[in-house]
Amino acid sequence: MNDKYHLKLPLKTKVLNVFRRVFMSPSIENWLANKIEKTDSGFYKKLVPPDYLYKTNSWRKVERNGLKYKLDISHVVDHYLFFHVKDSTFQNFIDAYVKPGSFVLDIGANIGTTITRMAAKVGNDGRVIGFEPNLINFQRASNHIQLNELTNCKVENLGLGDKPGVLKLYKVNEHNPGMNRILLDKEEAGEYAYDEVQVITLDDYFDKNELPTVNAVKIDVEGFEYFVLKGSAKILAKDTPALFMEINYDFLKDNHMTPTDVFELLYGYGYNTIVNSATNKRITADEFVPGMHLDIICTKA
Repeated sequence: MNDKYHLKLPLKTKVLNVFRRVFMSPSIENWLANKIEKTDSGFYKKLVPPDYLYKTNSWRKVERNGLKYKLDISHVVDHYLFFHVKDSTFQNFIDAYVKPGSFVLDIGANIGTTITRMAAKVGNDGRVIGFEPNLINFQRASNHIQLNELTNCKVENLGLGDKPGVLKLYKVNEHNPGMNRILLDKEEAGEYAYDEVQVITLDDYFDKNELPTVNAVKIDVEGFEYFVLKGSAKILAKDTPALFMEINYDFLKDNHMTPTDVFELLYGYGYNTIVNSATNKRITADEFVPGMHLDIICTKA
């Protein structure tokens, strides 16, 4: 089976992991997490046991940024949140484009860590709708919304694409359900286990629901971005909401697409400013090379 989605550990990391196992207890984990939150020290970060050392269902209850979560720290996203790994590129997007009273979409909501943050930011006068095709992730996202008593947001157990139908969502990494992905390249899909998921277009969703103008959209769909954008043509061209989107050269290639395909589609919708979310500097599709991953923000200046 293709193992490109799994870490290849160097000898140094394997040796360090022997010592990191000493820190695998709830009391020491909390101590480490507190140290990292207060100091952001590289020394304490090196002591953190990585997610893949934990058994599935290593549950921890925490509060982060005033929000409550139940985390399985054997999973990457949960582990990041528990140990205060900063997500500065997404935070830049929230700070600049998610405002009180905004209507926001979270496409690829995963376990709900982003939709809850955005819901807290838009407040009671705003609204957030998320889309998550994986049933377990959808259930966890819904539970986190309920846990925080958020009434201004919801998650739909649906995927988004360029046409309605049923597609296979492949499980490519057991430690990162957020990496579950639609793979159109059959050779790349290989023998990965999969779930069949319902997919619709965003335009169809808006046609069937009475919804306000969209102000901001987060898209994290692991290489399926082009198809999500294509199925959102009417809404994006009409509202041109600010977009936060992950672009991974290799993941797009797995679906027979390139960054150029994505950028040209965005330009056609009226997005004339595309920047690196980390630096706020303009970027073009030509700058992407194999192996490159980047978070971008797209706006109509």
